Amino acid sequence: MKKQYPDWHAFHPEYKKRWYEENKGRISQEKKEKRKIDENYRLQDLERCKRWATSNKDKANAIKQRWLENNPEKRKLATKKWAKNNPEKVQVYAARHRKTDLCRATKRRLQMKRRGCEATKSTLKEVLNRNFLQFGLTCCENCHTAIWNKYEFDHIIPIALGGDGNHDNIQILCKSCNIEKSANAIDFRRFIR
Repeated sequence: MKKQYPDWHAFHPEYKKRWYEENKGRISQEKKEKRKIDENYRLQDLERCKRWATSNKDKANAIKQRWLENNPEKRKLATKKWAKNNPEKVQVYAARHRKTDLCRATKRRLQMKRRGCEATKSTLKEVLNRNFLQFGLTCCENCHTAIWNKYEFDHIIPIALGGDGNHDNIQILCKSCNIEKSANAIDFRRFIR
């Protein structure tokens, strides 16, 4: 009768760990080859990775973020490949983004910057001070209602019609008056005499 010996690896875990570290490249290469040959193994391995990622979301997100930071070229290539393989999804995403106010505001700011007509903070402060001196508090320059923090800076001559970001071309309006004015060149200011 053959003698039964206990598992040697169970008593020497450091050996197993060291062997794994020394042969990591070989193991990963064998896994890659096995994935290429056996489609079923590849799907099982993918499913195992998905299960691990769902149960360890924080770790998975940290690993993903680290990979994205360390591999910007691969990320760009993967994005281009995905866009090429999913043109209808790209169109849906692009259409959804074009509809957002953020996209419109960004386009407008870039347009203003290119034309050199972007209003600076000091210009906007001058307009606020002028309004405060005229009314004693922040008011709409059309309907004269107090608007506190809900005011909007409006270009008297719109940027689209050649206006600039100078303080003489900016007035303070409430949201409803600004919407009503639209892209028309109307000066609602009443100067102190």
